[in-house]
Amino acid sequence: MSAPAHSPSLRSLSWTEATAVASGARPGPLWSWLTDEGSLTQRLKARVGDGFALQVLAESQEPLRRSDAQRMGVAFPQLALIREVRLDAHGRGAIHAVTVIPQSTIEEHPELSELGGRPLGEALFNKDFDPETIGEVARREPFEVACLEPDHALAERALIALGEPRERVWARRSVVRLGDEPLLIHECFVADWEW
Repeated sequence: MSAPAHSPSLRSLSWTEATAVASGARPGPLWSWLTDEGSLTQRLKARVGDGFALQVLAESQEPLRRSDAQRMGVAFPQLALIREVRLDAHGRGAIHAVTVIPQSTIEEHPELSELGGRPLGEALFNKDFDPETIGEVARREPFEVACLEPDHALAERALIALGEPRERVWARRSVVRLGDEPLLIHECFVADWEW
């Protein structure tokens, strides 16, 4: 799971479009998970069966970060719904996800603020939402990936929720658009198995 300490290409990898990552800098079997365009929830369920669980760790209104607003191309400042969940495999954290939903997106799609324990990705990419309610099919923009140091804000948040240290954390992010309204999904891969 951890990147080799001697690999400067991994040590310096910040958010980069996945297609631009050199094959030698890709993390072996984890790469197919980082670039999987389907539902990670469904893929993890297929891998661990009844051992799957989703935990909603936090859900709150917070000021939208300028960098997230720029990434999504939305007005700044504004509030955002921040939803933090962990996908577990047999009681251990596997994937930590933080979704940023701008208030402007919530205003157009209020059902996004009412997911409860329902996985966002499963709802969006399996088209479970009522088309008359959502009115749009979710379109995902290209993935960006990063190999994060443990003191990076996103990795730190994931590792605190996990309760275990990691030398580095591979993560991906993507903007998903419902019509013109975006949301930003960050997913950190924290399981200690060989993916």
